[in-house]
Amino acid sequence: MDEGKYTQLTRNVAKRYAHFIEALLLSTGLAFLMLCIAFGLMFIFGGEAPIGYPYLLLIFALSFIIGSVFFEKQMVNRLNSLFYGCLTSLFVTFILTTIVGGIKFVLADKDLPGNEVVISSLAICMVISMVIINLLAYE
Repeated sequence: MDEGKYTQLTRNVAKRYAHFIEALLLSTGLAFLMLCIAFGLMFIFGGEAPIGYPYLLLIFALSFIIGSVFFEKQMVNRLNSLFYGCLTSLFVTFILTTIVGGIKFVLADKDLPGNEVVISSLAICMVISMVIINLLAYE
């Protein structure tokens, strides 16, 4: 096959299936994050803190400042921007803590559920993430 035809064929196939690949990659990535958060919660409820408290405070402070400035620039008054910045920083700190806990949980191999349970959970998370993506993209 001619090099130019092969390149053109590859571009046509990539264009045609780009939406499918994008949706698959996005939902799979989000599903892995959801699964990691679930494992992180299991790690935290096991009694250990995945991140040291000084680092948690640093993550909270940085995300609080960034969130407050972001909401202040969105024409929200200063008191509300501090409130929304606080909510944002709580959310960011929780998510980062659970993700790190999930990674530590998997690497430490602590009471991991069986392969069937993990694969089923991943499949359910993929479906849920696709629903979330479609709801967020709905116009």
